[in-house]
Amino acid sequence: MGNMCANAKGIDEPASTSARESDKTPAQRRYPYNWPTGAEQVGYLTERQVKGRLKTQSEQTVSLGGGLTFRYAAASQRGYYPSQADKANQDSFRVELDMDAAGKHWFAVYDGHGPVGEKCSAFACEHVAKEFSKQLKAGASKQQAMSRSHVTTNRALAASPIDDQQSGTTAVTMYLDGRDLLVSNVGDSRVMLGTVDASGKLTARALSTDQTPYRRDERERVKKYGARVMTADQIDGVEPIHENWDCNLGDEIDDGG
Repeated sequence: MGNMCANAKGIDEPASTSARESDKTPAQRRYPYNWPTGAEQVGYLTERQVKGRLKTQSEQTVSLGGGLTFRYAAASQRGYYPSQADKANQDSFRVELDMDAAGKHWFAVYDGHGPVGEKCSAFACEHVAKEFSKQLKAGASKQQAMSRSHVTTNRALAASPIDDQQSGTTAVTMYLDGRDLLVSNVGDSRVMLGTVDASGKLTARALSTDQTPYRRDERERVKKYGARVMTADQIDGVEPIHENWDCNLGDEIDDGG
C-alpha cells in the first residue's frame, strides 16, 4: 500500500557504524554491540522507557474443535533512533475474534514505512478489516472480499489527507474460519505458523511469500505497469544497473536494501 521502493547501501560503506572506542560508555564496553553513531551524545533508554515503547496483547488460546487449539499473542516495540528520539512506531496490528460470526477470526500486521508510515499503517489497520466484513455481507466470497478490501483501502488511503507519496505500509492477514485459513500479504511482512506435535516438537513454516522487488516475478509484474526497479545507489549512478537480486524465501535480502 502506498509506494514501495528498494534501497541499497553503497558497496564501499564501512561494515560498522559503531561509536569510536574512545567515545564508548561503560555500558557500551560491557555490551559490545553495534551501537548507533550518536548514541553516546544522546543517551540511552532506561528500562522504564523501553517498556513504555512496548505494545502487547497477552497470549490467548482459541478452540478449533476436535482437540485442536490455536494460540496467539502480539507485541510491537517502537525502535530507538538517537537522532530521532520521538520517531513514531510505524507498526500496527489487529486481532478480532469471532468477527461477524463465531469461529471466524482476523489477525493482521501492518508495517509502515516512509515519513508518515505510522499514519499509513494505522489507516490500513482500521479500514481493511471493516472493508473485508462489508464485502462478505454484500455476498463476496472470502477470497474476493480479501482482495477487494485491500484494493479499496489502498485507493481510500491515496484519496485521504495522508500524503502517501513517499510512504506506505505492508499488510499481511490471516483469516481463520473454523479450521480453514485464508492468508494474504502485500509487501514483505510474513505469516508464520508454529505447530506442536504429540512429542512436543515445535515446527515453524511460512504461510505467505514476501512480495518484494527482489523477486523476479514481482519485478516483471510492476514493470508491465511502467515501473522501474532500481536501488538508491543505482539512481545516484554509483552502482551499475543490474537485477541480480534473486533470492529464496528466508534469505537475508535486507542486507542490500
